[in-house]
Amino acid sequence: MQDLRKKLLKAGLVDKKQARTAQTERRLEKKKRGGARAEEDAAREQQQRHAERLAQQSEQARQREQERALAQQRHELENQVRNIVERNARRKILGDDCTFCFVGLDNHVRRLNTTHPIRQQLIDGDLGLVAAPHDKQRDFRVVDDATVERLEQLDPASILFWNRPGTEGELPTYGATGPGSRSD
Repeated sequence: MQDLRKKLLKAGLVDKKQARTAQTERRLEKKKRGGARAEEDAAREQQQRHAERLAQQSEQARQREQERALAQQRHELENQVRNIVERNARRKILGDDCTFCFVGLDNHVRRLNTTHPIRQQLIDGDLGLVAAPHDKQRDFRVVDDATVERLEQLDPASILFWNRPGTEGELPTYGATGPGSRSD
């Protein structure tokens, strides 16, 4: 390329000013091409960052949706347990004949003043005590054994006391997660 410029200058077809201008223009074009590559690289990096940001946002949205679905399932389970307990709770359990003691939700010993037949049914396993945390006056309910069995499948943590007789030679089990409890 250098030889062609010199030949054109010697032949008088171009003057020195035109040759310098052409040389400067070529240099600028070369820089622009290098700059175009840098722009392409920058654009490529920006697209990659944008794609990563979109992937991160979609992952966060998926996690939020999953948490919302789990919260909804917990809420539905709580409502189902609450409905089962309220529908099947024994109403006439209070009396002054005797006292029945058990551990409540707050891990304190609770006393239930009741009648002898209700106390005997609790001891025999015909009745059980389940949590009712939605009630501020009394945090438990007395329900029959069929209801306790249903609750054991849905939410074993809601069972406060249920005396299930064990096999011969074993002590009866207390609560849904006590030692020797059945796993039906």
